[in-house]
Amino acid sequence: MQSFTSVFIGNGEYRCAYGLEQYKELERLCNAGVGEIYARTSKGRYGFLDGEIYPELAEYRVLELREVVRQGLIGGGAAVIDGAEIKIADFRVDEILSTYFFGLSDQRLGLTKLWAAAYRILHDLTHGYSPPKKAEPVASPATPKKGSTTRRRSRTAP
Repeated sequence: MQSFTSVFIGNGEYRCAYGLEQYKELERLCNAGVGEIYARTSKGRYGFLDGEIYPELAEYRVLELREVVRQGLIGGGAAVIDGAEIKIADFRVDEILSTYFFGLSDQRLGLTKLWAAAYRILHDLTHGYSPPKKAEPVASPATPKKGSTTRRRSRTAP
């Protein structure tokens, strides 16, 4: 069974998914259980996903955050960039992380963005994720059929 979510990174909305292989690899590389990683990642964050953050109270480990996002990107394998869905090959994941989080790029995001992405992924994996529902089309007003009128004439009318 896989769990899915998505996170905004730099230039688009990236799909993140975790199957058993991603969980095993995360725990192996971080030498910690996913619950322990989630607990550290949650410290310093209050309220729901968009709640307040207090970086001075945080206990995350940067390499854990990186690996949470990395494994999610590998499992997800897709992104929506400029309105188009594209496939993301495993070998491109490190390039994406380098460009937006760890490289010397002018597109580099702050560490709090990496923290937020990793937290969203772990939160959704732990609590479940329901993608936003698509808006249902608005029903158009009823139109009368050709040849019919909206007013009925009485039988006695001339």
